[in-house]
Amino acid sequence: MSPHPAHQIIDEFLQAEDSSAQARRNAAVALATIADDTALQKLLQLAISDGDAGVRSTAEAELATLCRQSPANLGPAMAATLGSPEQAPPAYALIGRLQAQGAILPPLPATLPWLHLALSLYRSVGVPARYVSGYFYAVDVAGGSAPDTEEIAVQTHAWLEVAVPGWGWWALDPTNLLPAGERHVKIGHGRMYADVPPVVGTFSGEAESTVEAHVSMRRVPETL
Repeated sequence: MSPHPAHQIIDEFLQAEDSSAQARRNAAVALATIADDTALQKLLQLAISDGDAGVRSTAEAELATLCRQSPANLGPAMAATLGSPEQAPPAYALIGRLQAQGAILPPLPATLPWLHLALSLYRSVGVPARYVSGYFYAVDVAGGSAPDTEEIAVQTHAWLEVAVPGWGWWALDPTNLLPAGERHVKIGHGRMYADVPPVVGTFSGEAESTVEAHVSMRRVPETL
């Protein structure tokens, strides 16, 4: 998909050495209007790293509005930002402020920081590794306890697969310190979270509407 034609103009405002705070505030509003993955990532950058407090405040207010309208769309941009060691601390602080305002945040796996660390470690020594998105049939995805009921509510989970020469892809769950097994249900894989977010889409409705998603899992007996 080709980028929105306004991106070039916005980039000129943001990258200009004499860029004024007012111009960057206007850019934040424009980015929120475009609201594609590229625009949302730039908007996050303004909210966490711009040198002017007014620009950061404007960008944060636009993000809060987007969280109320279509939180799932922010998932890839937030995950990409959280995956950067330099940007993760201010990004987590921003997420905390948005939550304090009652914003609905996109579903981000609780395992995300540890998983990105594991991926980086494998890749740094030349071992191919890929991000896996899915669900884990467990009472708590961070504890791995097997459920004692037939059906349970689950949240998104994530793990990784590393390439073993001559054998194939080995699935590992660094959160629970175990190989991924039959209780791990894979949805897709990619380089990072942004390649395979668990929920992607748009919502059209009343301005004050909210969207909630619930996923449940149960074992199904094998059939011949």
